[in-house]
Formats: sequence, C-alpha cells, structure tokens
Amino acid sequence: MMSSRRVAATSLLATALFLGACGQGPTSAGAFAEPDAEALRIAEQQALSGLLEANGPHVFVCNGDEHDLMEASFYQTDPSTLVAERGAAQLVLFQVRSASGAHYVRDDTSFWEHQGEVALEWLGQPQVICVPQALAFELGSSEWVDTVETHLRVLDSEGHGPDPGSMEWMSAVSQRLGLDQQELPPGTEAWYRAVDALVMAAPVQ
Repeated sequence: MMSSRRVAATSLLATALFLGACGQGPTSAGAFAEPDAEALRIAEQQALSGLLEANGPHVFVCNGDEHDLMEASFYQTDPSTLVAERGAAQLVLFQVRSASGAHYVRDDTSFWEHQGEVALEWLGQPQVICVPQALAFELGSSEWVDTVETHLRVLDSEGHGPDPGSMEWMSAVSQRLGLDQQELPPGTEAWYRAVDALVMAAPVQ
C-alpha cells in the first residue's frame, strides 16, 4: 500500500504537471501539435522572463544521492515549459505528446514523469530515476532535519542557534511555519508530517 506521505507528495507533483499542461490551446489535439521554432523561442523567453507565475520549484533527489538534486519549475506557456536546474546547468524543456505521464524534452535531455517518479536523461548522460525530495528521506532522519534547516534557515549565517533536531530547534521551526505548538506538539508524528508537508512543497528561502 502506498503510504499517505507518498500519496501527498505524488499528488503535489501530479498537480504541478497537470497545471503545466494547461493553457496550451483550445483542444487537446491542438495542445500537442508540433510547435515551430518561433513558438519554442517565445515559450522559452516567457519561461525565463520572471513575469510568469511558476508552479515550483519542486525539488527532486536523483539516483538516490542526496547531493544530486534537480529543481523543476513548470510554466503555462504554449507549448508548456519546464525550467530544470541540476548542478551548474539550467535547461528549458518543452512538453511533448506522451502515452502516459508528462514528458518534457530538449535535444539530449528528457524529463518523463510517471506515477510520481521521473525518468531523467540529462545532457546525454545515462538515465537516472528522480523522486520528489519529500519521498527521499524518512521523517525525522538527519537528512530530513538538514533539508528542513536548508529551507527555513533557523540558524543564522554563522551557524548560531539551537542544535538542528533538538526540541528547541523544533520549537523554532514551528514558529517559522506558524504552527500551534499546543495543537501540534513538536516531535510528534503529526508535527513531523505537518512540517514535511509545508516545507517540502515550498521553494528554498
């Protein structure tokens, strides 16, 4: 059985991909009509302009390596676009017809999502599987704590503050997220799930 955590994270990704596919044209057939070079150029400029609202960024862990992260932001352009960042590279991919899932391509790069996982071919490299960051770490693990700290920055720029993972740190996390510590006591399973849902779906600050 799929865990509630996996269902929630997969639903977030599915929503992002659905929204990315919207606004392409009046009919489903037209939505996937092969665009010409000028349409691709305009869509790319719009995605990079900073003027359109993005769905994302959504963070993925690739190849089971917590240091191999990819950020994906979806834009309602025509055709739909995906701005992906991995390492030092940033690429704009375009949505193409897919029998299942959502498929974005450009040259030797392919992002193909199906059932919450992404098959990624990046700049001609062998295919790897990427999963939403929310699915990559167990709640409360040191990796999860590090990820929450990266997003919320409870510690100051010099590393001063409560020890990550401590009750004092959890209390500070609750304050940052506006959680009622009476209703959601820090350290409880409900607290972990609430923090996970709020943090993992949000861009890094």
